Amino acid sequence: VMDISDTGMRIKTEAPQEIRIQLQDKDTLAEYEAQVVWARVNDDGTMEYGLKYGLVKVL
Repeated sequence: VMDISDTGMRIKTEAPQEIRIQLQDKDTLAEYEAQVVWARVNDDGTMEYGLKYGLVKVL
């Protein structure tokens, strides 16, 4: 942990952290492993994230 407050924290890791997501396309549900590759704050205060992902399995 690099910085911590009552509402959040900033962390530093030696390796990317694993994120698992599920996406459905018509009748096919699949699980993907993803990494955050960029993040930014928009002018209106919302956040955007770029994810790089690869298929783990079709569910």
